[in-house]
Amino acid sequence: MADPIRKLNGTGLSAFEQYLRDFREGEKLAPPFHLLTDSRYSEPLEDFSYVERREFGTRYEMGVYLTEILEDTDMQSFLGDQGFWSWLALYWFDQLCPARADGSRKPSQIYNYILSSNYNHRPRHAVRTTWLLVSRYGETALFLLSKKPSERGEL
Repeated sequence: MADPIRKLNGTGLSAFEQYLRDFREGEKLAPPFHLLTDSRYSEPLEDFSYVERREFGTRYEMGVYLTEILEDTDMQSFLGDQGFWSWLALYWFDQLCPARADGSRKPSQIYNYILSSNYNHRPRHAVRTTWLLVSRYGETALFLLSKKPSERGEL
């Protein structure tokens, strides 16, 4: 089943960031997936693609999928869109930060899930950078993205 792609608004970004902060401090909380569809936290994008809850074996597979579903979209205005990329990270949060057997998770830095305005942290966003590498370099990016979606790489 496909879902329309949306973007988190300011309230949604704040709520997602607070969830990540609380979670990193040790609280066991369910991901706030309600932010994805609640109009108080996210907004629809006109004439935009749909996305599916797929399981990806690698970050490369995620990037190929995103490149395919976004190929007819002019992405220039979305390159720095914090709400758009953060919505996608929350959408696939279970793959980017999977729950362990005891229900705990080990989240990375906040900027891995919420696109940072800090230029130094922007390339660390799990979804945006994955899409960017595959859309620009295709299969050549495979060696950079051959790990599971939850595993961070270092260049």
